[in-house]
Amino acid sequence: MKTFSNYKKFLPYSDKVFLSIEWCHWFVLFNVFVSIFISIRYLLNINYNFTQFGYFYQIINLIGHIWFINFIVFLFLPFPFAFIITNEKAYKIFALVIAAIGQTLLLIDTQIFHYFKFHINSTLLQIFSENSDFHSGMNFNFLYILVPIIILIESVLVKYASHKVNKHETNWITKAIMAIFIGSFALTHILHVWADYTEYQPILVQDSTLPLSYPMTAKSFIAKNDWIMLPQANSVESTIGDLKYPLTQIKVAPNEVKKFNYLIVSVKGWNYDYLNSKFMPFTDRFSKYAQIFNNHYAANTLNNEAAFSLFYGLSPQYFMSTTINNVSPILIEELQREEYRIKTFINNETHDKTILDTSTFSTLRERIPETLNSDAETIDAVISFIQDYAHQSSSAQIPQFVYVSLMGPSLLKNESQISRFTPTLSHNEGRIISRKLDQKNIEMLRNAYANAIYSTDLYIEKLINTLNETNLKNNTIIILTGEYGFDLGLENIRNFGTSGNYTFSKLHVPLVVYDPSELPHTYSNITSHSDLAPTILEKYLGVVTGSSDYSTGSNIFQAGDGSEYVIAGDSKLVYIIDANQVTMINPRGNLTVTDSNNDHSIKIKMPTLLKVMRQLNKFYSD
Repeated sequence: MKTFSNYKKFLPYSDKVFLSIEWCHWFVLFNVFVSIFISIRYLLNINYNFTQFGYFYQIINLIGHIWFINFIVFLFLPFPFAFIITNEKAYKIFALVIAAIGQTLLLIDTQIFHYFKFHINSTLLQIFSENSDFHSGMNFNFLYILVPIIILIESVLVKYASHKVNKHETNWITKAIMAIFIGSFALTHILHVWADYTEYQPILVQDSTLPLSYPMTAKSFIAKNDWIMLPQANSVESTIGDLKYPLTQIKVAPNEVKKFNYLIVSVKGWNYDYLNSKFMPFTDRFSKYAQIFNNHYAANTLNNEAAFSLFYGLSPQYFMSTTINNVSPILIEELQREEYRIKTFINNETHDKTILDTSTFSTLRERIPETLNSDAETIDAVISFIQDYAHQSSSAQIPQFVYVSLMGPSLLKNESQISRFTPTLSHNEGRIISRKLDQKNIEMLRNAYANAIYSTDLYIEKLINTLNETNLKNNTIIILTGEYGFDLGLENIRNFGTSGNYTFSKLHVPLVVYDPSELPHTYSNITSHSDLAPTILEKYLGVVTGSSDYSTGSNIFQAGDGSEYVIAGDSKLVYIIDANQVTMINPRGNLTVTDSNNDHSIKIKMPTLLKVMRQLNKFYSD
């Protein structure tokens, strides 16, 4: 061995480079196995169940992608340096350092993924650097043990690779392994193209599982050229993880139960700024006798998901899981356990078939999937129901939980036909907006919205006056809120009324809670729809189980002024709303900031980010 080592010192430059590259091939091959072993942790930290085909893709994706990353690192670092560093020992030390750093970064990234479900990126590094003194329980102490072990493993691999080169071993097993790596990489991208075309979710949801993963997509290209006829295979059910909701059994203190009736009025497109004497005179006067929350936010702006958080007390990221797993809200379960009659009156003028296609009302004893065609029809139906209930004998009256959903403001629809604000637009004109918007058109659009809000105020007045006339108001908890807001900003005028824009205008909504047993009060702490269910459960239905066991929200009357943020969004995007900005996080962990002052610097703190990600994953089984 010594003789061979000494002999290599006198080899020509080209032979030294060849031997270095051959040695590095072996070294990289062994490092691929180490990287795959470390990367198994990614698969252990995803909240999805898969079909057998999904698991097959998961395995070949891991093998092929990790091999490719190692190959790219070899191509850009050890390979070119083989032509520069001709000293054998120096070159091996250089490769060892590169490999040790790479494996350490991979370990750190698995820890990041464990906590946040996304990978290291520039935004996250910026947050880390600005929060260097934070203590949130995110533990990297394992590196003190594993880094020395990695260095030891890499040292062994250096020697073993040298042994292979010296013996000039290249057998059929090595060739077969390389064929598996390359084949897995190619097959991964082919299957992803197919999955992208067929919307096969057990594969598509894995796009962000591994670091630096950008699988090939060719959906439009294949469809356009009709190369192949691929079957549609949209399998959402197989990708939803096991949901453990609630985390523990719900316990109730019977002596704490208060048998109020409930009337919840949820208005689509209701901006917080329009709850005042100018636009909503009655509701503004009524709020003076109630508890009003100045910093309340909707959790979603989609018609079929906006009310989800209100009933479940969960962030909207759990919407698909509860729907697929057919999990009923704890609020509904407890109301029925207390023998409440639950009635829903929903204006579905847009005939959205998905609006009731959830698990929210799936377990109602008296399931009424009826929807109405206007706010006027909806209010008339509610008033008729209240009057019929009031005419019953006291012995026949059971407590009622009534949910009313109105949508006039979201459609710019003034059903009262009272044009208090002029000049204005008709309902149809307001929905079809011209691309050329001058100042007059903008004024007309805003007046159309103001008239729709005023019309809603008249409907709320009719409802509460009916409660007064039937002597039911003093035994009814009345909750008025916006299901989501409406964007009236000039910079977003071309997106007028569209759902999906998570701006302050579309998220900041009113919340008025009238409790006949409480004095009026104004709250300034940040609250969201996720807080309403735990509030009702704890304050009125006697639930003593901690809200953290069944909700991502908390009792709004006990939150104090310490609330820092609320969580909004959907199954793919997370929005963190605080007093200053809305921070959007996409599945790859990239952050985008929306700020009312056009300041797009990232102010979110690492402890907040960590808490948010824990809340979004705590109801999934390990």
